Amino acid sequence: MHESESSFSNLESPSANTVVAPGWQQLRGWLVPKHGFHFVDIRARIGAQNFPGVYGFPRADLAAHFESTRPWLPAEYTIAIELPVGPIQVAIEALTITARWEPVQTVTCTAQGIPTARAMHDPLGAEEFALAAELSLKQVPAPDDQRIRALAASLPHPSALRPNHPPFHGFIDEPAALSPALYGRLHVLGWLFHETLPIKRAYVSTDLLVFQHLEIGGDFAGVRERFPKQPHARDCRIFGFADVSSQLPSPVTARFYAELEDGSMHLALAVQCRAIDTEELKSPFPPFSSTRFFRNRRMVGQAIADRGIPVEKGGKRWPQLRRDFVQYRREAPTRRDSTGTLAAFPAAPACGNKPRLLLITHNLNREGAPLLLVEYARHLAKNHGAQLLVVSGQDGPLRDAFGEVGATVDVVDTAHFLAASSPAELRGRISAVAKERGWAEFDAIIANTLFSFWGVELASVLGCGSLLYIHESTNPVTFFRERIPAGLLPAVFQALEAAAAVSFNTPATQKYYQPYASGKNFQLTSAWIDLSDIGIFRAAHSTRARRDQLNLRPDELLVANVGTVCDRKGQHDFLRAVEWLWRSSPELARRCRFAMIGGRDTPYNRFLQQSVADTGRANIEIISETNRAYDYFGAADLFVCTSYEESFPRVVLEAMAFEVPIVSTNVHGIPYMLRNGEEAWLVNPGDINALTTAMRSALEQPDLAKSRANHARRRVTEFDAAAVLPKHAALTLAVAQSQA
Repeated sequence: MHESESSFSNLESPSANTVVAPGWQQLRGWLVPKHGFHFVDIRARIGAQNFPGVYGFPRADLAAHFESTRPWLPAEYTIAIELPVGPIQVAIEALTITARWEPVQTVTCTAQGIPTARAMHDPLGAEEFALAAELSLKQVPAPDDQRIRALAASLPHPSALRPNHPPFHGFIDEPAALSPALYGRLHVLGWLFHETLPIKRAYVSTDLLVFQHLEIGGDFAGVRERFPKQPHARDCRIFGFADVSSQLPSPVTARFYAELEDGSMHLALAVQCRAIDTEELKSPFPPFSSTRFFRNRRMVGQAIADRGIPVEKGGKRWPQLRRDFVQYRREAPTRRDSTGTLAAFPAAPACGNKPRLLLITHNLNREGAPLLLVEYARHLAKNHGAQLLVVSGQDGPLRDAFGEVGATVDVVDTAHFLAASSPAELRGRISAVAKERGWAEFDAIIANTLFSFWGVELASVLGCGSLLYIHESTNPVTFFRERIPAGLLPAVFQALEAAAAVSFNTPATQKYYQPYASGKNFQLTSAWIDLSDIGIFRAAHSTRARRDQLNLRPDELLVANVGTVCDRKGQHDFLRAVEWLWRSSPELARRCRFAMIGGRDTPYNRFLQQSVADTGRANIEIISETNRAYDYFGAADLFVCTSYEESFPRVVLEAMAFEVPIVSTNVHGIPYMLRNGEEAWLVNPGDINALTTAMRSALEQPDLAKSRANHARRRVTEFDAAAVLPKHAALTLAVAQSQA
């Protein structure tokens, strides 16, 4: 056994100082990290050439020897290396969760004899090639040969590090060599079965911190016919998601585990993937140019060929080329002459004694955007006597809140609008529903969120002004891809241009929309928080009372992640950061209660709940969506936001108002609200190591955390509803007056 500063390890084969055949050989050994370290991958290096390995094979004997809390340790590895003739020194290195390659062990051997050849590998698929071409086309500034070659160099080949092998049979369609990782999650789709035993459970992991459950069962096209004598081939489909940490270098390795009916655990398959992160996915196309499109594809094809990677040929290539060309032509911006935002808020004009306003919300759930609309409606009714009709695509708990401010609520099937195949069809559907519902004689329409873009067309039908509020920090093409028919996309662009005003909370959100409209009607109006309401609550409810109500021990630290549990909010990253905190600082983690508040009955929530259970950590919990979020803010020692997209998150404003120390991702509007090192700890989204380090720093340095929380409380006064809501009302009344 070899010991280093970070690990215990052993190379089981080949033995040091032995003679082996040249060509392709397998190294096999095991690696166990010491306390405070965690390994996610392994490689071998001969000179300047690196050879990726597969790390994470289960070993029950090592778990027993090292007294692990798990019944097995993901500690064994294999590495396929190509040995030149002669004496060779092979350096084995392990990748830590901190994204550093650590030296593990060096072995010396001699290669003599006839070289062994490597097996042939599958070519790069037509869809993967198309993704590479799309990604390079979106690069800003325009891609050059060097950037395209860097992209080609990042593609793993072969992508299957542990392919199909009896008695296991399987194949992973997704993730492929190049795959999207929206909100840090790779989509998983494939098939897997064992020749003699049923698979009881299946898991996937890219970091060996958290093993995520996969759904297993059902037919996968063609497998049953290919293996007619294998009974388990009839029920072999696997599906789910593999979370990816953004701090880890690309490509990442996704390992697929099978727990058999006899209780044994096996690493069945492993694939490498160059993950396309969320911001790359959201990058817009450049203005349309057929010359640019075909030149770019030639450059990508040449760069991939120069690496010696074959590309799939045959019937898929030309249909894929046509689809890519059509997509580029359809989604490319048609104008880029953005002129910026309106210079100042308009003065509030008179608009009758009681302005008639139609407010559109995509739902009535207790979420950030609808909650803001409730408060906005209350302000308009109280201060301007507004007569309000609220149109929502879904019913929900906020119906009563709108009713309390005197608004009428009309729940309509807005999915009917979003299913229109063209702008003309959309207008026809809107006209028919407006007539059926009796919508008429409004001074202005307020469409809240990008989902409500159709409200601009409704305003045109009714002959009134429209104000479109956009909270989504993503471009409209990416947001609506696969959500609306492709032919309806021009209606979204038209709405951005035709609205009397399009309001954004921050410049960071606005920039996603500038390629798609002139920007002459763009307006910056920040979100708000009702500080007086929170002040009343804090005065009436002591911290001790709130902690007692939540059954917190006197020495227990509450770490709260508040917000709708969904992939965009990144609670999967929070879970992995908590697990890394347990591994690196167990005494601190043991003192904490980690609560994710905002659970719903969704597939994502169920996946997350299963992952929480699999960690075995009793102090991690998911709490269902509640109207008692203030209780958690008031009792929390630390608030954590792990979102990938946030325009101006309400929960961050609430944490600032409650003077709770904050660790957050530094996305979009959040750095506008909070400064790293001044009011909060800000980290890159998906960076598990940085997130864990920031949480540890905030929890271990309460005086520093309190100081930053105090600064945040002073800063949040800039966003007090008393100062901000009148500006929004002035904008609404100006829009209404513009059509008078």
